[in-house]
Amino acid sequence: NIDHAARIADHTESDTRQRVYEWNWTDESQLRDFVEELKPALLKADIEHTRPWVWAADTSGGPHQTHFGKDTGLELRLSYWV
Repeated sequence: NIDHAARIADHTESDTRQRVYEWNWTDESQLRDFVEELKPALLKADIEHTRPWVWAADTSGGPHQTHFGKDTGLELRLSYWV
């Protein structure tokens, strides 16, 4: 849910470590829709530097970080940006 993802983002905001919101995405459009819902929630929570982004096995560098990423080829990553 959005609140849980925002709490994970808050941890990244504090220590700058990349994290993954673990979820079994059905397809990339479901993940992208979630990201669009999450963005205003992060701003409302004063999370200024942590941004959500889509990791896709077909187009992103690096390996999956979760078993969901291995199974679906998709992950919601939360990274700190200056």
